[in-house]
Amino acid sequence: MNKKGQWIRVTGEVANDDRREVKEVALKAVPSIKSMYKIDDGIFAVLYFTKGTATISSFTDKPETFSLYI
Repeated sequence: MNKKGQWIRVTGEVANDDRREVKEVALKAVPSIKSMYKIDDGIFAVLYFTKGTATISSFTDKPETFSLYI
């Protein structure tokens, strides 16, 4: 959904995934954050949605809403 004039609003509940292997994958996926965070620095966290709603809106069309519940 990359149409001009659209935006997305995401809301929900998140949980922390403290597993080392998850943090390694996140650092590998986004190498630019390696200079800011380390796996064991106490501030780096990986979060995931446990419940969520995403709404795609525009000024010309009806909103589309999607929900996620894990």
